[in-house]
Amino acid sequence: MISYVEVNDHSSAKEAYEDIFRGAETLGLEITVDAALPEEYDVRNILIQAMTVSLSNMVKHAGGKRLHVVIERSSAGEKESITISLSNDGTAPEGEVQEKGGLLNLRKKVEAMGGKMSITSHPKFVLRIELETRSES
Repeated sequence: MISYVEVNDHSSAKEAYEDIFRGAETLGLEITVDAALPEEYDVRNILIQAMTVSLSNMVKHAGGKRLHVVIERSSAGEKESITISLSNDGTAPEGEVQEKGGLLNLRKKVEAMGGKMSITSHPKFVLRIELETRSES
């Protein structure tokens, strides 16, 4: 799935989201989202990469079946931001999560965009990404 994101960078937002939801369903996994999915190109690509990494780690390390995505938008003056939180129904990590592979690559991409990424291990795993977005006005 991660290589799909890199190869198909220029697909429409709808196609990109459909592909990751279809891929998860094929694997017997579910993705729930509490708000409209972002269509901004850079934010969309970060979110798809975050969902892909989260799905993979959820299955591999937590034994989960459901990924939950919370999307919050806020604005202050002309600045707009988006916060994306991903959690799952699997077992919480026993200790601090070591960022390597997918999580490390995701952090590099988020920080290259001027964003912030944090991970909470307890009481459950939560991956949180904060990004500034461009104002549409």
